[in-house]
Amino acid sequence: MPFGVPQTWLGMGGGEDQRMESFRYPKLQSAHEEQTNIGGGTNMTENLAPLTQRAAWKALEAHYKKIRKLHLRRLFAKDPQRGERLTAEAVGIYLDYSKNRITDETVKLLL
Repeated sequence: MPFGVPQTWLGMGGGEDQRMESFRYPKLQSAHEEQTNIGGGTNMTENLAPLTQRAAWKALEAHYKKIRKLHLRRLFAKDPQRGERLTAEAVGIYLDYSKNRITDETVKLLL
């Protein structure tokens, strides 16, 4: 018998139920079950409005309607530092937001 392995794991005694008892895990809840059972049955998301109904979403939506037809050439012409200012780099990853239809107002609304 291998060192440290219980006999029941090797089929040397005990019934099938005993052998499998060592391999049972607690029942995992789905994300929905967790959401609806936080805090002993209360739903923390119950009082939150849907994302599309929140003020921040509506502000972004209105902002999009204002800038949706802006061309990147125009954004770069108005802000020559855009290519340097709207970038981020960390742990070897370089993100260039300048080539997206965003403005300083867009960034404020997203944060």
